[in-house]
Amino acid sequence: MKSANGDWNMDDARVYDALLCEPVQLLERQWKQALIKRLPARAVAHPSGRGAITTFGNANFDAIVCALKLSDIDCWRLISLLRSGRFGFSEIPVFLICAEEQRLPLEPMLDPFTVLIDIDPDVALEQIRATLAGRPKSSVLVVEDEPAAAEAVHRGLKKYYDIEIAYDGPSGLAAWKARRHGLVILDLNLPGMTGTQVQEAILDVDSEQRIIILTAQDGLETHQEHILNGAWAFLSKPLNMHQLPSIVAQAFREQRILQEAEAARERASAYLALATRVHAARLTLTRGSTAEAASHLSHAAFTCRASGPTDDQWNELLTEPLQRPYTP
Repeated sequence: MKSANGDWNMDDARVYDALLCEPVQLLERQWKQALIKRLPARAVAHPSGRGAITTFGNANFDAIVCALKLSDIDCWRLISLLRSGRFGFSEIPVFLICAEEQRLPLEPMLDPFTVLIDIDPDVALEQIRATLAGRPKSSVLVVEDEPAAAEAVHRGLKKYYDIEIAYDGPSGLAAWKARRHGLVILDLNLPGMTGTQVQEAILDVDSEQRIIILTAQDGLETHQEHILNGAWAFLSKPLNMHQLPSIVAQAFREQRILQEAEAARERASAYLALATRVHAARLTLTRGSTAEAASHLSHAAFTCRASGPTDDQWNELLTEPLQRPYTP
């Protein structure tokens, strides 16, 4: 909620953690003050890419606000380091400060997690707030009986994902059945049910569920068995929790790719069926069998789930000049 002077009330709004990469001290101070007051955010500023990536590697941020040119490198080299996943969450939102006349040549260079924002902090911060507020959080279930380990995973992921924790096997399985989380992080040594039993029970219901095994039982045979039995990844304790968000992001990214590939296969199959029916209708029309052609066209319309044309479309179709029939 904004106060009368236009600043955000810190009690009514979430406080973000922002890393500001801006090489000019005056602008750095202006932007940092704006981030603190108007986003609102806890802001850390660095004029150099080297300093920024070091800080990023030691803390979790909600966003990075970056000038196009830093004191030592340009923004693209910094973004390349961020997207590698070796220094922290690879899908961290990056907001690039640029003038209006710079936008057009920069837009083709953007990745899905990089956004151009206005050079005016007051305008830009509204863009940042809207982008961060609109980001959906995928759900992650953590099944871990050690409270300290569970809390470490929660701290490492909570900025980027919707986290639920269960402390034993039966409650973990019940939580998954209730919500069908996008990802499960599963310890093996659990009370009530072992992690192996939980994995088997989940995969019996949904063989495509993504599961990451996180355990101190890191023998090769254990690793092999869980991957062969359906787990997506096997991580050994102790784990660098700062790298965990990127591992989780990779799991979700691969899942999206597989889902998109399956959707593309379904569309290709539908298009083939549609083309076959239309071709059959054309051939039957040339033989004068209008009823059979109409049947093929009805099946074609059903295949692509197409509704009939609107009145305007009918008028356009009826009045447009007839073209010569297509001859293959």
